[in-house]
Amino acid sequence: MGLVVACAAALVVVGPGLFAQQGTAALDENRSEALDTLDNYSGVWRSESRTTPAGRGFHFVYRLEWFDPARTTAEMLITQHFDDGQAVVLWKGFKGWDPGKEETYYHGFSPGGRAATGRVIVDGRTLVTEYRGWGSQGAVEIRDVFHPVENGSFLAVTLMLRDGEWVEVLRDVWRRDAAAVGFDSIAPGLAESALWVADDFGEPGHFLLTGADDWTETAVIWFDVQLLSGARPYAEVAAELAGLPRSEARRRVVATLRALSEESWAKASPALNALRGAGRVGVCEPMWIVNGAVCALDRRADPNLFADVPGVARVFRGMPDRAFPQPDARGPLWVEAVDSPPFDASAARPPWNLRALGVPELWAEGLTGHGVGIVVHDGGFQLDMPVIRPSIWRNPDEVPGNGVDDDRNGFVDDVHGFQFDAGTPAVNRPAVVRDELIHGNAVAAIAAGGATLDSGVQVGIAPEARWAPVMAVRNFHQAVQWALTEDMDVYGMSFSYPGLGETRSHFRKMLEHGALAGLFFVSGAGNFGDPSSPAYAEVPIQMRTPEDIPLAVFGVAGVDSTMTRPTFSSGGPVEWNTQDYHDGTVAKPDLTTVNADVVVPDLEGRQATEQFRGNSFAAPHLVGVIALLLEADPDVSPWELRQILIDTARDLPPTGVDDRTGAGLVDAPAALARLRARR
Repeated sequence: MGLVVACAAALVVVGPGLFAQQGTAALDENRSEALDTLDNYSGVWRSESRTTPAGRGFHFVYRLEWFDPARTTAEMLITQHFDDGQAVVLWKGFKGWDPGKEETYYHGFSPGGRAATGRVIVDGRTLVTEYRGWGSQGAVEIRDVFHPVENGSFLAVTLMLRDGEWVEVLRDVWRRDAAAVGFDSIAPGLAESALWVADDFGEPGHFLLTGADDWTETAVIWFDVQLLSGARPYAEVAAELAGLPRSEARRRVVATLRALSEESWAKASPALNALRGAGRVGVCEPMWIVNGAVCALDRRADPNLFADVPGVARVFRGMPDRAFPQPDARGPLWVEAVDSPPFDASAARPPWNLRALGVPELWAEGLTGHGVGIVVHDGGFQLDMPVIRPSIWRNPDEVPGNGVDDDRNGFVDDVHGFQFDAGTPAVNRPAVVRDELIHGNAVAAIAAGGATLDSGVQVGIAPEARWAPVMAVRNFHQAVQWALTEDMDVYGMSFSYPGLGETRSHFRKMLEHGALAGLFFVSGAGNFGDPSSPAYAEVPIQMRTPEDIPLAVFGVAGVDSTMTRPTFSSGGPVEWNTQDYHDGTVAKPDLTTVNADVVVPDLEGRQATEQFRGNSFAAPHLVGVIALLLEADPDVSPWELRQILIDTARDLPPTGVDDRTGAGLVDAPAALARLRARR
C-alpha cells in the first residue's frame, strides 16, 4: 500500500511508460506466477529517509510475511519510524491467493480509519495492487506499482484515479533491511483493535476500521455508583426482578439507571466542563446504560486527567472507535410502508435451516413474531431490498427528512434506525458487500425477512416482527439506550471486538444492564476456529466481545446442513479476569443454530445462488426464534428464556455441554412447550 497519507510530492500526471500501461486485460493472473512474484517482495524493507515539513526525520518500514508454506496468505505491515525514536503503525493488510476468484486478493486497513479491498496482479516482474479504499473523504481508486530496480531494491509508485486519469501521488525506493524494526516491537496489540468480520463470505476476511484520527480517542468514565457491582452481580439482581413482567422490570431498571446518571452527572459535569474549557478534553457526554460519561481526548493525555472529577471510579482508554467506511449509498434513506398480507404458514416454504430448528412448528401455532421489535446491529443495509422492506420498523413519532427530532429522543430522523457514530439516519451505506449479498441485509432477512421473489423460499424466521437497522462502535452505548427507549425486545450483533483488555468490563456491564431491562442480546460466536486460517485465534480468546459475556449475551455457534460444526466456528471456554470481573473460566458458547449452507436473498430479493457461511448468520437464527417465543410470552425475562433454551436444546457431538456447540442445537418447539408449562 502506498503511503498516500504521508505524501509530500507534487501531483504529476503519469505519461507514457511503465506506470501508464497497466491495463488489467493484459495482466497474467496465473497463480504460480502471481505468488512467485509476490514472494519476491516478501521480507522486511526500508524506505529512503526523508523529513517532515517541521524538520523531523523519518523513514518507512514495509514487511510482507507468509503465514504458511503454501503461500495462501501473507501479512503486510507498514510502519513509520522517526529519528527521535517514535514509531507508529500506518497500515496493515493481507495478500494471498483466492481460489474462488482465481486471483490474488488484497485487504487492508489503518488504525486511523481507512480501509481498502482489491486484488494483486502481475506483469512480468512488476506487481500491481489495484484497490478501492475508503476513508473520511469517501471512496478512492488506487494502484500501487512495485518494480525491481538495481541492488535488490524496488521502486514503489502510488497512483490515484482523478478525473479519469491516473495521477502519481507518491514515489519511493525500498531496500531490504532485515534489521528494521517490526510491528511486534513497536505497537503490540494495535492491529487487534480492528472490528473483523471474517469468513462470513468464504473469503480471507473483511476489515471494518476502528480508530479515530491520529491523536483523538474516546475515553469512557464510570462513576462510583452503579446498578451492578462486584458485591451485587447480574445474577443477584436478576433474582430480585424474578416474577415481574418484563415490561415492569424494564420500567424499574431504566428509571434507576437514569436516576443514577442524573445524580452523578450533576456532580461531575462542572469539573468536566472546566477540563474542556482548559483544552484538556473534548466533548464529554453523559450515558445512563452504565452510570458514566464518554469523553474525547488526546491519546497523549495524562492518565490521571480525571483524578479530581467528583465521583469518577474508573477510566477506560483505548476504546474501539470510529468504524464503518462510508461507501456509496445503496437505496433510499427511508422506505414507504408496505401493505403485506398476513403470513400464511400453510403456504410458506421454509428452507432446511429453519426446519432444522423446528421453526415451521411455531408458525403452525400462529407465532410469527408479531409485536416484537428486533435491532439488527450491523455494518450497513439496503433498506428497499424486497425481502426485508415489508418488516422494517418505523418510528411512529418521527417525520422522515424534516431535520427535526420530532420524538425528542436525541436523534434526528431516526425513522427506521440510526448510524450513531456519524450522528445520521444514513444506515444505507453498507460496508460489507459481496457480489450477491449485503451482510446486514442477509442478517435481517434471516431474523425477520419474507420470501424470496423467485423461489418463494421463506428465509425469515419471524416475518411479522419489525427490525430496526443500527450501526455503532464508538457510540455503542447510544444504540443500546436507543433500543430501550424505543421499546425493542431483541438485539442482534453479528460482529466482534478482539483485544479489548480491561475495556471488556465496560461492554459487559453495559449489556448486563440492558439485559436486566429486558433486552435479549444475541451474538455470533465468531469465525476464528480454523487453525489454517489467518483469522485463527487460540482459546480462550477465540470468542471475543460481546459473545464472550456470560449470562447476559447469548453466544451462538453453528452447524452446517449435515449437523457438523464447521472448523471456522469459534469455541470456548473464555476467561474473565479483569479488575471488575473475576469469573475465571466461563463456559461458552451457549447454544448452536446454523452457520453454513444458509439460504439468503441476493441484492434484488432473489434466492442467492451461493449458500453463505459464518456465525454472523448463526446469531439471527436465534434472534428470530426468540422473537417467536416472545410473541407467545412477552413477559419472559432474558435469563428465564436463556435457561429454557439451554434445557431444551438437542445435544450435538460431543455428548453433553461442550465448548464447541454449547448446550446443543436450538429446539424451538421444545422451548415453546417448556415456556408454556412455566405459567
